Amino acid sequence: MRTLILGFLIFLLWAFGCRYWYVCKIKNHCGEKTEIVQDLRAKTLTLVDKGKTILKDYDHFRFDANSAVPILNDSNKGFIAKVKEYLDANPGKKLTITGNYLESEKDISVGHLENLGLARADEIRKLLVAAGISEDRMLLDANLLTGAGTNLSEPISFGLLGDETAGTEGNPDDYGNDGKAIGAQAFSFTNMSFSDANFDFSSAVFKPGPAFIAYADSVKIYMTEHQDKSLTLTGHTCDIGSDDSNLKLGKARARSVRDYFKNLGVTAKIETASDGESNPAYSNKEEVTKAKNRRVVVQIK
Repeated sequence: MRTLILGFLIFLLWAFGCRYWYVCKIKNHCGEKTEIVQDLRAKTLTLVDKGKTILKDYDHFRFDANSAVPILNDSNKGFIAKVKEYLDANPGKKLTITGNYLESEKDISVGHLENLGLARADEIRKLLVAAGISEDRMLLDANLLTGAGTNLSEPISFGLLGDETAGTEGNPDDYGNDGKAIGAQAFSFTNMSFSDANFDFSSAVFKPGPAFIAYADSVKIYMTEHQDKSLTLTGHTCDIGSDDSNLKLGKARARSVRDYFKNLGVTAKIETASDGESNPAYSNKEEVTKAKNRRVVVQIK
């Protein structure tokens, strides 16, 4: 009887050991429990054209804190496909992509883009380009959210621009003197703009930030490898001051950026021009957007 009991106990120990090895070592189900984080997203992503809702009830794109890399789900992919369908059916439309970022993220820049909001918008643009939308049909903008805490529930917003001109449709304050809608810029390698505190009010003293410095280094390498290319630098101002003085100020700003490229060692042909206040990228209604209009656009041609 004792032998039978001892054998049974040995069997139990063997069975427990086998189960432990299978569950803990092979299946790795032992130890601390891993908390499952649900991917909950606001289902409020929309696309509106002249007040008419084209797309609605899609999940918002998701980004981790301090990151420009989107985490996609099927709803996001479906939204991209529908945007492409709409742009294909409306060849006169351009898409604006605005990336939001928080106060806690405002000192983060990615590559040659001045802030994390632009970097997020650029990553979404890359997805749309991969889907078959031409890059020149998309404009980018960024929006710093204040008082938003630590949650970024709606990191990307979209809009549509048509070929309307001032005096025909829309608010004339939303258009530049050339009749083109304003509110976003290309922000591509061959058509880049920098406006984050690079020029003080009424000043042509260029103060390049980290993003411009990174961009200029890349331009130098590119121009060395593509000696048939040239640079065109166009200076811009806000609407304070006379047209004539702003034209001169825009030209002086373009020359300051030209001098920076030359001192960096760029030997390509560099042309300078000025649009003064005539082609704002943003509305001049508020000081924060006035400051964004004090910029130089760098074009590689």
